[in-house]
Amino acid sequence: MASRSESLRKGFSTSACAAAAACAAIHECSTGKVTDHVEIMLYSHGPFRFDCIRHEPEPGSACYGVIKDAGDDPDVTNGLEVRVCVCQNKLGYFRIYGSSGVGIITRPGLPVPIGEPAINPGSRRLIESVLLQFCSKEGLSGGFDLTISVPEAESIAQKTMNPKLGIEGGISILGTDGFVHPYSAPAWRFSLIRSLDYAQANGWQRIGLATGKRSSLYLETICSDAFVVDTGDELAYPLEQMQRYSFKRFILGGMIGKFSKTAQGRFQTHVDQGGIDFPFLAELASEQGADKNLTEFVRNAVTAHQVQNRLAEVGIHLESELARRTAKAVFSKYNIQMEIYIFSLKGEVLGHTE
Repeated sequence: MASRSESLRKGFSTSACAAAAACAAIHECSTGKVTDHVEIMLYSHGPFRFDCIRHEPEPGSACYGVIKDAGDDPDVTNGLEVRVCVCQNKLGYFRIYGSSGVGIITRPGLPVPIGEPAINPGSRRLIESVLLQFCSKEGLSGGFDLTISVPEAESIAQKTMNPKLGIEGGISILGTDGFVHPYSAPAWRFSLIRSLDYAQANGWQRIGLATGKRSSLYLETICSDAFVVDTGDELAYPLEQMQRYSFKRFILGGMIGKFSKTAQGRFQTHVDQGGIDFPFLAELASEQGADKNLTEFVRNAVTAHQVQNRLAEVGIHLESELARRTAKAVFSKYNIQMEIYIFSLKGEVLGHTE
């Protein structure tokens, strides 16, 4: 599904900026030559040119920065400098560290361990992929240590979700594909309807709605005979439109965070429309046998995945009940009988209802 407006300009994520700055620094470390720009590939896309700012390095290192351009997305980190200082190591691979302006994880429930810099696993993979390709192209070899910093980001981080998630001291380095994708609600809805029209015109009988990229892939794997549309947070609109179509079966797939909202009849799942109702999850956990201490843990949790993991340790699973309640809420509001799948982060089916 072409779910983003072609008229809006994409930007580059903090991970892409860090990768570009690192390439410039590695180039200087390896060749002794100063540069003012680099060209990098973001997986199969590119090349993309990044202008670089050189900073006076410590002996034996090189240091460059890239100014983040978020495109047409209203990103609070737009205009920040992502800086990377690099020195060679003897290990033959890359090590990535965080410094000032990169937040530190202080609570469980996130994909990065407590005490580590907030550089997401997908961002690390992107940076390493870019560096490997860049070094291969330039004929450079050896291992390098990278230290990422984002000057002036500590104050900007207060405008993000990081403080609430227990990420202290800065922003997160994010971006699994290197891009910032600007969203336009009218363009999103137009593209969504275009996808549904295409599915009907081509004889698809089963339609799947997924609440994100990974959920789309997981749903396509399980329901290979369904046409799957990535709705993101915009579930209400496609559900409202379904009466226009002659699909025989409807499927909805996603993960626990968004399904904790849909189970309450909340079909606009973006955080701007309200966060996760942890007292609601605590009530469900209590109904399934959680003791007072565990119920209180759920009530004060930071993320739904944190709740999911902690409850799973004692054999309590909310996913089937969330799926059941979601199906009931969809039928009540939209008169649609919908099959539900709730996935783990790795794609396991944790909750399912016909």
